[in-house]
Amino acid sequence: YLTAATTYELPIGPGKRYLPVHGVAGQIVGGWQISYVGAYQAGSVLPISGGSQQPMFNGPARPNLVSGVKERVPYSGKFNPYTETYLNAAAFSDPGAFAIGEAPPTLPGARDFPHYNENFSFIKNFKIGETARVQFRSEFFNAFNRVVFSAPDSNWNDVTTGGFGKVSGQFNSPRVIQFALRTDF
Repeated sequence: YLTAATTYELPIGPGKRYLPVHGVAGQIVGGWQISYVGAYQAGSVLPISGGSQQPMFNGPARPNLVSGVKERVPYSGKFNPYTETYLNAAAFSDPGAFAIGEAPPTLPGARDFPHYNENFSFIKNFKIGETARVQFRSEFFNAFNRVVFSAPDSNWNDVTTGGFGKVSGQFNSPRVIQFALRTDF
């Protein structure tokens, strides 16, 4: 997991290195800041459950792993949740009655989708007199509108309904843009 954040004041306008103009022109070109927050995370391991029900207090059941069959369905290009299945039902089998199953609690060969997110802010500060300031902000959350799908259904018992391995939603929000105006005095 990596998170990075920075704010940079552009070196233009009154008292700065570039375009050190004053007056109205200085108010227009000076006082700009750019802010960035990025978060990057590899996909999390997927839990697996399902299989024959256990009597009494034996805990949750899990299926068996089928040797030589990959847990994830290979796909080329971009994953399409409407036409593709993420987990391979053929990689698992029912352990039978009174058996817990040999699959580990989490799948070693399958993770959910990675999460990438970038947020940007463009900030303009205007000085009014000696102590007052007006700030205009434009903020872009999930600026590149990256889609992060929710984790697939990993309950092997849902094979009978066709739900096992299917992705049924989006984990993150789409791009959000907001504007703000603030006065400090």
